[in-house]
Amino acid sequence: MNSAVIYPGPNMLHLCIDSYTQDRREIGGTITGVAIPDTCEFVSVQDMLVKIDQLLDVAGRPQATTLMRSNFKNVKSPEEEPHSAPGIYHSINEIIMRKGQLATYNIIFHTRYHSSLQGSVYTNDGTKKGEFASELELLHILEII
Repeated sequence: MNSAVIYPGPNMLHLCIDSYTQDRREIGGTITGVAIPDTCEFVSVQDMLVKIDQLLDVAGRPQATTLMRSNFKNVKSPEEEPHSAPGIYHSINEIIMRKGQLATYNIIFHTRYHSSLQGSVYTNDGTKKGEFASELELLHILEII
C-alpha cells in the first residue's frame, strides 16, 4: 500500500462522486476544499473540470501560468485578484468527513502549466492513486474514462 500524509493546503480539492451513468459519461457530485467557501456541485465530466479550474482560481493556488483573454471590461486585472493569502474556510477534518456515495478523492494540484492541470490523486484514506499531467490523465486515474 502506497500511503501518504495528505497536506490540506489551498491547492487540494476534495472530490465526492455521488452518481454516474453506466457509460460514466455523466457523473455528479460535489467539490470542496479548505480554501473554498461553499461546496460546489457538478453534473457532468465537463462541468466538473470547469468547476475545478474555477475553484482553483478562488483558492488562488496553484496560479494559472497563462491568462485568459477577454473582451469584457469588468474583468479584474491579475494585480487585483486576491492570490497572495487564500482564506481558510474549513478544517481538514471537516473536509475528510465528507464522503461520496460512490467514490471520494483528494486531489492535490501542483501546477496549471499551459492551461492544463497537473497533480496527484489520493483516496480518502491517504492511498496514492497516481499522478497526472493533464485533465485526460486525471479522468483516467478517477476511472471516469
